[in-house]
Amino acid sequence: MVKTLYTAYDELSQAVADASDEDREKLEYGKYIESFYAALEDDFSTPQAAQQLYGLARYIISTVLHRIDKASRQTAIDVLTQYVKMADILGVLERREIPKEVEEVIKAVVEARARLRREKMYQLADYLRERLAGIGVELHDFGQRTYYTYKRR
Repeated sequence: MVKTLYTAYDELSQAVADASDEDREKLEYGKYIESFYAALEDDFSTPQAAQQLYGLARYIISTVLHRIDKASRQTAIDVLTQYVKMADILGVLERREIPKEVEEVIKAVVEARARLRREKMYQLADYLRERLAGIGVELHDFGQRTYYTYKRR
């Protein structure tokens, strides 16, 4: 469950840059936010609130990331902001930030892998994926876009 929460955060943080200038498709994320706060107002039902946070994380991974080019940058930022607020209320995702140096190296390898994929050098691209996985970095491809998650220790 925690891995899913971090995956949604990591990948949506990166996907904001891939969003468009305007909304071309409506994302239905508001129901998770409303249900989250309703659960908190109902005798501070943290299990129900946590369930809504997890539901939003799954929605981000299964829907938002696949449609990010149809959402505006502002919508993507709003989803991310609301998600972080919900997580902070519950005290989860405490280790959100990836060390800057590690993030720069990961980005460079992801870019190199993307170039290898474009040049149809799949064996070498797979080798880079495997090496990253060995140090706790998982890559997720969405068409031509690749997002990564970082295993926090």
